[in-house]
This record gives sequence, structure tokens and C-alpha cells, in this order.
Amino acid sequence: MDYLLKVTDSLGTRLIPLGADRRWWEIGRSGHCQIVIRGSHVSRKQCTLLHLPIGTGDAQPTWILQDGSLSGNASLNGTWLNQDPVQRKQIQLGDIIYLGSPDNYVVLLQSTPATIPSVEGLLPAPSEDLTQPIIQDSRISNTHNHSQSIDN
Repeated sequence: MDYLLKVTDSLGTRLIPLGADRRWWEIGRSGHCQIVIRGSHVSRKQCTLLHLPIGTGDAQPTWILQDGSLSGNASLNGTWLNQDPVQRKQIQLGDIIYLGSPDNYVVLLQSTPATIPSVEGLLPAPSEDLTQPIIQDSRISNTHNHSQSIDN
């Protein structure tokens, strides 16, 4: 089963496919992260999303959210799961992960539209067309041609 992250940051809202070939994604403003978030309160390595697949049957895979980098360095402004600060915790489909501020967040979704949990009313309406994935060389790019790194 394939999964998506619905990402909202200063560039707007977009969907990022999470390929089955990876087991972890670092999320942050660094160009070295697999998922780049643009926002003044986002750390270079804000958080890490771990995917632990289940071998057989109908069992759902486990998703773990860890604040900061995979090596254990915490983010400066914190990561929240729904409304609670988090260091490391299992997450579910539809959980909202806030990255340093309420303006930057991601939501884990399944890629099959019929199985995407409803988050209507919890999230702002998308500000750009989400029908095309926005991916380039395993890093996020965008349709607004903001290709400069914010990695200060």
C-alpha cells in the first residue's frame, strides 16, 4: 500500500508520495532532507518519519514520528502530534504533525482516495493544484520556481 504526506508550508499545500523503497524520511528545511519544508520556524532537520512494514496479512504497517534527526538530535522549535509535543511516538493515518509552528504541518494519508481519512474542517483548503506530485531528485520542488536553499 502506498502512502502520501499532505504538506502545508509557506509554499502552500502539496501531496508528496512516500515510496515503498524507503523506511525513513527526514523532514526539515535542509536541502539534505528527503522532504523539504519551507518555514521560518522549521529546523534544518525538524523530524523523522519511520515506516516499519508488517510482513503478511491485513495488518497495517507501523509509522513512528521522531522529533529531530534520525541520529537523535532534537529540533529547536519542537514537533507536535495533533496538539501534543512529541519526542517519539507511533502515528496513525490522518494525524496532524506540526513542525515548529501551526503554519507548517504534514498529514499522513493513504494514496487510494477511497481510503483517505476525512480531515475536512481540520485543515485549510489547498491553495494550489494537488493533482500532480511535486518531486525532483527525492527532494521537494515547487511550481513557483523557488529553488534556492534556505539552509542558513
